[in-house]
Amino acid sequence: MAERAPGISFLGSGALGVPTLAALHADGLVRVVVSQPDRPAGRGLKPQPTPVSTWALERGVPLVRTANANEGEALQAVQAAQGPMVVVAFGQKLGPALIEGPRTVNLHPSEIGRAHV
Repeated sequence: MAERAPGISFLGSGALGVPTLAALHADGLVRVVVSQPDRPAGRGLKPQPTPVSTWALERGVPLVRTANANEGEALQAVQAAQGPMVVVAFGQKLGPALIEGPRTVNLHPSEIGRAHV
């Protein structure tokens, strides 16, 4: 059996990340999506998935929902993807075990319009 080429791990939660996730997925690059767990929302405070989770669930993309991406199933899934991570407004601090692998790209609205040297 042929091994799968390394792929991107996408970490995100809010609607801001969905267009980037969709573009990466359209190019066949995404191996796993990691998002925040469902949170109470709306009038009845029923648990609701994040926009990123909803997108992944609707398309059958492998999804891990976790309160701590630095351990357990989320960490294992990212490591198994063997490729870079793309992080878009994820809402969790990423520890050394998670970011010591291939390159990471972090897109966040606080960085839009700011030049970095």
